[in-house]
Amino acid sequence: MIDLSWHGTVGTGVWLEPVIDGQQRSADRLSWQTGNDGFLDIVAFQRVYPLPAGTHTFGVRLSGQNTLTLHRGWLTVYELPAVKK
Repeated sequence: MIDLSWHGTVGTGVWLEPVIDGQQRSADRLSWQTGNDGFLDIVAFQRVYPLPAGTHTFGVRLSGQNTLTLHRGWLTVYELPAVKK
């Protein structure tokens, strides 16, 4: 789960991609574009990925055009319990 608070000026574009074990998940890319007004936004992004057992690294690639200010954000990762059949 990724939560971000950001502000963009007029015409700001934002792209967000999850990164797992150094690999971007481009198929899950999210993008936003401000219109004629700049705005402050809070974005929540959730995904579930099947991964092999073991240690993994997680991150977020955030890029933008024009003026983009990231106020705060956090990344939460947890392992779902195994499903019993």
